[in-house]
Amino acid sequence: MGLSVHDFSILTPSEFDAIYTEWRSGKDAEVQGEWERCRWICYHILKPYAAKTLRVTDVLKFEWDKTPAKETGKMTKKQRTAENKKFKELLELWKDDE
Repeated sequence: MGLSVHDFSILTPSEFDAIYTEWRSGKDAEVQGEWERCRWICYHILKPYAAKTLRVTDVLKFEWDKTPAKETGKMTKKQRTAENKKFKELLELWKDDE
């Protein structure tokens, strides 16, 4: 993780947990990226020899390929109006004053 002994000793447990969680997610992303590159290489090697249309997920399936269940439904008219209002306010903030 790259922490010195002094830095580690002054951390509270919650601070260490937050640092470790971010460090671990970074390492997981690195590993996932390596596996994704491996899958793309295998896919492009096998594609010319495939009898049917080949998808990347046909070559290797990973746990992270599963699409999560849709948690949010359609926005209501009231929610859409509120979002549009916020968006317009942001546009006004970003306008160049000439």
